[in-house]
Amino acid sequence: MSKAAAAHAASVAKASQQAKASQQAKARAAAKAKAAAKAKAAHAKAKATHARAVAHAKAVAHAQAVAEQTRQNAAQAKRDAAKHAQDVADANAAAKRHAVKHQSSNCAAAAMAAKKFDPNCSQYQGYLDCGTACGRAPTSGELQRQWANKHPTSGATQRTGPNTPIASCPPGTHVYVGKENQGCI
Repeated sequence: MSKAAAAHAASVAKASQQAKASQQAKARAAAKAKAAAKAKAAHAKAKATHARAVAHAKAVAHAQAVAEQTRQNAAQAKRDAAKHAQDVADANAAAKRHAVKHQSSNCAAAAMAAKKFDPNCSQYQGYLDCGTACGRAPTSGELQRQWANKHPTSGATQRTGPNTPIASCPPGTHVYVGKENQGCI
């Protein structure tokens, strides 16, 4: 074999080795790219799984917080209802005590002695109330007085005597007529 043929054979062998090395390098690069793509896909999958887990944890925490708030609201509503029921019961009991206290036959005398108006007294004559002095409609006595003031010559006179009921009281007072007592306070 000639020198030229040997050089050519060496050149072909070298080229063959370089081609083989290039193919191996390309195969390694392809394998590396494939591994990177696989790793990237696994990372994306893990990231999505983590995001779902975080969202689930947040949803569970929110549901638990809402449930706790609902429980607290229900407990507060129950306490409020119980307090309201007790307040109503207390008010009813107080009203009964007050009504019983004023059922005595001497409530007119007691109110006049105390000089304190008591609308719960059964002897209070509501139709002879203080009228316009209390900001209500005029009483019949006030209407009669107004008419008499407008018609001074009508000859109307006021009757007085021990058995004559009190026709009206001064403005701002109240009339009581009991079995033995009558008067204004």
